Amino acid sequence: MIKTKYIALLLLFFIVKSAFGQAPENFSYQAVVRNSSNQIITNSQVGVRMKILQGTATGTVVYTETHTVSTDANGLISLKVGGGSSSDDFSAINWQVGPFFLERAIDPGGGATYSMSGVDQLLSVPYALHSKAAKNIPLTDGKLFIGNTSGKGAEVTLSGDATITNAGYLSISDGAIGSNEVVDNSLTADDLAPGSVTTDEIADGTVGNIDLNKAAIPLSGFGPATSAVDLGGKTFTNVKDPVSTQDAATKAYVDALELRLMQLENELISAGSYILTDFEGNKYSVVEIGSQAWMAENLRSTKYNDGSDITLITEDADWGTYDNPGYCWYDNNEGTNGDPYGALYNWYAVASEKLCPTGWHIPTDLEFSILEESLGGLDVAGGKLKEQGTTNWSSPNTGATNSSGFGYTPGGLRVGSGAFQNIGIAGSLHSNTESLHISGNWAWGMDTNSDDLVRSNGNKRLGRNVRCLKDNEPEIIAPGTYAVGDLALGGVIAYVLQTGDPGYDPDSEHGLVVALSDQSSGAEWGCSGTGIRGAERSDIGTGSQNTLDIIYDCATPGIAARLCHDLTLNGYSDWYLPSKEELNILYLNKMAIASGGATLADEYYWSSTENGGLLAWGQDLSNGQAVAPDKSVTNLNVRAVRAF
Repeated sequence: MIKTKYIALLLLFFIVKSAFGQAPENFSYQAVVRNSSNQIITNSQVGVRMKILQGTATGTVVYTETHTVSTDANGLISLKVGGGSSSDDFSAINWQVGPFFLERAIDPGGGATYSMSGVDQLLSVPYALHSKAAKNIPLTDGKLFIGNTSGKGAEVTLSGDATITNAGYLSISDGAIGSNEVVDNSLTADDLAPGSVTTDEIADGTVGNIDLNKAAIPLSGFGPATSAVDLGGKTFTNVKDPVSTQDAATKAYVDALELRLMQLENELISAGSYILTDFEGNKYSVVEIGSQAWMAENLRSTKYNDGSDITLITEDADWGTYDNPGYCWYDNNEGTNGDPYGALYNWYAVASEKLCPTGWHIPTDLEFSILEESLGGLDVAGGKLKEQGTTNWSSPNTGATNSSGFGYTPGGLRVGSGAFQNIGIAGSLHSNTESLHISGNWAWGMDTNSDDLVRSNGNKRLGRNVRCLKDNEPEIIAPGTYAVGDLALGGVIAYVLQTGDPGYDPDSEHGLVVALSDQSSGAEWGCSGTGIRGAERSDIGTGSQNTLDIIYDCATPGIAARLCHDLTLNGYSDWYLPSKEELNILYLNKMAIASGGATLADEYYWSSTENGGLLAWGQDLSNGQAVAPDKSVTNLNVRAVRAF
């Protein structure tokens, strides 16, 4: 049996049964019915037993009756005590000989198997019933007191429509009526004569948390607010777009304004007219290269984008041991080297993610790779990025054309000893991507003797230049949009990120897409005997960086990682060789993936995760067994994935 209980006696009052002035022989009772889990029981037939006890809560039963009633959509039952099925005579109760108690029991199944839900004292004898013995109630000093000798208040029952008239106000003390004593929606605007209740007639704080008919009581009806309005986390809805200076703005209006500002910003960048300003007022030109918008000068900010100071480190010994965000000027000489070479920052300042102006960021290793590829590759990209001439470069500044407009000036390097090296001769730019190989980070550099762009990794304490890249507007995919096996986003959905996965966002869906077919059935992993810097990552979300590490450190053509990296398929060009764990996901979801049209063979497949200089991880997709063959073997299949 479901244990059920009444919650909150809501309304107890007496009803006149006769139009001839007779005393009523019943009174009404209402209650909300909930189960033992505190859930409201709605639209259900229930059985109710009522007993009136005399003397104590366990005293003599003077009256018993039963009812079969139905709860409404709010779990409310309504019945008349004295009007149920009973063999007792309700009219025979002597109300003057109290006290009396009301015992309630219920059968949620609508039968007669009752469970007692509570006993409440009837704190005063209802006036209409008491009037059998007392016809008139005298007034003392113009006051009517209703209660008992202990000062406990009685219930006042108004039978039918009643009017209280007074030359003055009806005064209700603060706290006299609480939210528990007014039934939801029982008092609406239709029940109040227009203008009958004004703010002058309601003491401050006496009405709170009561459900008002908001539509019938406009905010303007209360006049200007005298203090801040707390909406309790709720929102105004159906607000007009702003017209006057102090009007509130709708979300749609703000979104449209933000979109237009973004469009104007992009138009200025494309026209070469956009000027970027950091927190302390330094201004930088901006250049568009391919699909990216880059700062066209080296960063020289001494403050984060929240206004806090970046630590300036001048002493050589301090620089080499400092594992917190810091910066310096080459040779500690801002006046000579601050412009045009910018400041030198350690990687810890980069990792703060507050170094660039809001809306901009330190580029990742992948984003530098996109820049390099858009300029024709490592062998020529450096020349296209370097400032021309020898004003800020030492001779010969080989191959410098600055055809990209990037205009790099070599700010040199500050090494672990604290020494400064190579200003005007060479320089490098931090990426925000760590290199697991030496617990450093990836950087991209140029020098005066070559037009190459060089990818390297080094200790995080090294002082390098910084360029900021404009944020891409993220694509927001509503959670629940995709399921494994869906044909979408260039392939078949192979996995949707779950809580705890790297990159999981509760507000936007992310995951993996697998290509529809294999890219090879006989490619080697590549560079057997040579360790690839950083390619030992195995977790979800790491295959893309593994793939970059492989193709930049292994020049062998046709290797598995390069086949994926160079793939353009169904409008997407960001494919990569999956990491060990990402490959295992393909195995685990193999059946669902096949249902979407991307069948995986019962064969061995390469992952992008290296297992030492000679070996790399693969997996038998017929049984899920992980294997680690020599990187030179050519009997493993290749299947590309991409992230969304």
